[in-house]
Amino acid sequence: MATNFLQARYYEWKYAPNSPSRPKPGSTKYKKDYKKFHIFVIVVYLIYNFYQSYYAAPRQPTLYETLNVSKDFTTQQLKSNYRKLSLMYHPDKQEPEHMEEAQEKYIFIRSAYEILQNPIQLKAYEKFGLTALECKRCSSERDYLYYMIPAYVMHHAITGLILFIFFVLFGKGYGRYWRFLIYFGTAVFEANILLADHDPISLFFPSLLVFEKIEIIRQLNVTVFIALTHIGPDLLPEKKSSLKKNLKDISKLSTVLDRQSSVQFVQGYEPFENNPEALSLLQRTMGKLAADIKLFDFKEVQQVFENMKKSKGSSNTRSNTSTSSFNSSNHAADSASTNNTRKHK
Repeated sequence: MATNFLQARYYEWKYAPNSPSRPKPGSTKYKKDYKKFHIFVIVVYLIYNFYQSYYAAPRQPTLYETLNVSKDFTTQQLKSNYRKLSLMYHPDKQEPEHMEEAQEKYIFIRSAYEILQNPIQLKAYEKFGLTALECKRCSSERDYLYYMIPAYVMHHAITGLILFIFFVLFGKGYGRYWRFLIYFGTAVFEANILLADHDPISLFFPSLLVFEKIEIIRQLNVTVFIALTHIGPDLLPEKKSSLKKNLKDISKLSTVLDRQSSVQFVQGYEPFENNPEALSLLQRTMGKLAADIKLFDFKEVQQVFENMKKSKGSSNTRSNTSTSSFNSSNHAADSASTNNTRKHK
């Protein structure tokens, strides 16, 4: 609806009423313009959605924001701000109706002060957020890392499972392989910024903590997946394979298979040439089979036997014997087929 509205307003601004140069619905120019406006609408929507989901939505302030200090604070600044905020939100100095809220704020300020004073806990907080500090037995950065690894593995395992289910159900959709590439790239990038001391995002968002960057990356993933679905086919259409080329390839493949089957049939018949008893049994069996399913009514089978006769006739006396055997088999099959037809009549 928004795309049609913008396109109509654009045509009203650019073209005079009843102008012959104005593109008509269904024309090539009209379809191209529609794709452009569609891409514009989706991109604006995704940018707005990304902004609303992270920046505009209410979020819990960081520990630095709670104590009004920067990331490179000094001990004196931290203590000074802590004293001021403690006096401001101390439960004994609050009105009865605000005492419960002030007490929660006071406890959080005290916890933030203790964490910012502890270098190991501060490092764990910057990487994983307050969730990591729930570990009471952790005493080093490695302990916090091992404590949080299962949560990250579970997140990416669930994401990968969802992608796989979508691939199975909608495998022919656009960007099916790009989604997996972005998924693996995100997992590797998250591992890099968690284990490394510096990351490329710090150049653009120096004030963000590591766990905030990871949240942004994951939100961007969702945005990119939606973009691949809605505007990917318009921006980068996939090339469709030619039906004529596919049919030609199938024809070549069938020709090769036909030749191979003929060669295998001839090779499988050769062991019976010097065994009259086995040859007789094979001829009777083939005759009965041909009578039951009318095998020799098929031109392909007749062609195989003709090719065998020619190849055997041009070799040696041994091949002549094989050709005679095939003729006898063919004659027996025809006779059996005729008898079977008479019985049915």
